[in-house]
Amino acid sequence: MENQPKSNKMKKENFMKNRKLISFIASVLFGFMTVSCDSNFVYEDNTPLGLEQWSMDSSYNFNFPINDTVSLHNMYINIRNSGSYKYQNLLLYIDFKLPNNQTIIDTVNCILSDSKGKWLGSGWGSLWSSQIPYKMHVRFPSQGAYSIQITHAMRDEKLKAISDIGIRIEKSK
Repeated sequence: MENQPKSNKMKKENFMKNRKLISFIASVLFGFMTVSCDSNFVYEDNTPLGLEQWSMDSSYNFNFPINDTVSLHNMYINIRNSGSYKYQNLLLYIDFKLPNNQTIIDTVNCILSDSKGKWLGSGWGSLWSSQIPYKMHVRFPSQGAYSIQITHAMRDEKLKAISDIGIRIEKSK
């Protein structure tokens, strides 16, 4: 009798580990399918945040080459949060560095849920993914290496329940 609660606890822990693994594998496969089927795709990278928390002093960098200076492009911020995220929005500081060392500094307010708490992104289990428009229909001024640095601008020293941050660049349709 005494071992039964422990056994149930182990089953629950194994179930949660398997669920996380399946969710991760499904996300990776979905990402590959999206990229391979999308002729407008230019660049995408998503960084998992350790322990679903983001320190106020941590920034995430995304470096990407641009060769096409003729086409218009759309740039998005990718955010994955758990259902336990306690805010409706996520404020971000964006440092967008061009090849000529010019830097554009922006503050972006990413709305993740409506006023009633319904998540606006697509969800699977307790994870929600949002793709927030950052710069739409822009033409890159020159070829070369670009970078984007993202830092959260929320008041929490350690922002919890944000699991991934990333960017996506695609040609405008």
